Amino acid sequence: KLKWAAGIFLFLVLVVVALIVIVVNPGWGMDRKRPRLAVRIPRLRADVEMLSSMNPQRDYLHPEALERSALYIADQFRQAGWESFSQHFTVQGRSYQNIVARTGEPNRERIVIGAHYDVCGPQPGADDNASGVAGLLELARLVKEQKPQLKYSLEFVAYCLEEPPFFKTENMGSFIHVQSLRQESI
Repeated sequence: KLKWAAGIFLFLVLVVVALIVIVVNPGWGMDRKRPRLAVRIPRLRADVEMLSSMNPQRDYLHPEALERSALYIADQFRQAGWESFSQHFTVQGRSYQNIVARTGEPNRERIVIGAHYDVCGPQPGADDNASGVAGLLELARLVKEQKPQLKYSLEFVAYCLEEPPFFKTENMGSFIHVQSLRQESI
């Protein structure tokens, strides 16, 4: 019994040591030949500053600010080498749009990566709105630069009308987008 207990104790010590090595060195054992993604902080900052400094704010009551945001996002996709298109929709008699950039074969399984560019009320919306869009744009840039071999198609989408009073309604840009994806698959 003593040998058996010593064996279990030694095994547990090895497991703890292995866990410590993995926690301290999370990249240990990974393929070091893979290129590192070079996220560019100045680009992220420029995107956040551009969107969050808009006046008037990017809310549903100021469609001209939402239009400027959409044009900026589409231009950033274009500068990164993406073709994008606007998905227009009307809510309460006003026109809004999602901005979509796609890669890969259209009939292949798709991963959708999205962020929203509208804000709730009179605020800059840098926290999840502009920063989310900045992250979306940077990821699109990195994918274009790295040109990874992917088994899925990618779709980068900047959504509009994700904030109140449209949050959790069928008027949200993301809801409109999902409906269009369902229509495509029919």
